[in-house]
Amino acid sequence: MRKSIIHNQAGFTFIEWVIFVAILCIVAALTYPKLQQIREKTREAATQANIRAIKTAISIYYGEHEGIWPTTLDVNDKTPEYGFGNYLSVMPKVVVTHPADPARSPAGNKVTYNSFKDEPSLGNQESYGTGWRYDGPGQSNTGRIWVNSSYFDTNGVSYTTYGYQ
Repeated sequence: MRKSIIHNQAGFTFIEWVIFVAILCIVAALTYPKLQQIREKTREAATQANIRAIKTAISIYYGEHEGIWPTTLDVNDKTPEYGFGNYLSVMPKVVVTHPADPARSPAGNKVTYNSFKDEPSLGNQESYGTGWRYDGPGQSNTGRIWVNSSYFDTNGVSYTTYGYQ
C-alpha cells in the first residue's frame, strides 16, 4: 500500500507576513509627511479663497457706498444700507495651521481691527495672532485685509501676503 503525502501550501509563512508588514510600515513612514504637507497646502488654498471672498464683499460695499470702506466686518450687522452682513453672510475662517508648530496656528474667523500706516511687517514678531486683520476703522482705512499672522506657510511665504498673490 502506497501512502501519498500531500503538502498543502495554501498560505503564507510567518516570515513572509513579517516581511510584508515591515514593507507596509516603511511605505507608510515615507508617505505620511507628504500627506501632511498636501493637507496643509489644501488649507492654504482654502484660506486664500476665503480672503478673496471677503475682499470681494468689501469691494462691493465700497462701490455701493460711493468710496466709503466698511468700518467693521460684522456679518451679524444687517442694518439696512450700511450693515456689512448684507454683503457677507458668514465670516470665512483662516484654516491654515502652522506647518512646524500647530500651537502657532492662525486658524479662526475673529477680525482684529488695526489702522496701518504701512503694509504689515512680514517679520514683525508681534503680528502672530489668529483670524483676520482689517485696516480700519480710522483715518487710514483702506479696506485691506490680511491673515493675522506673519508666520510662513509650506512655501516660505508669509500668511500676511495672502490675497496679494
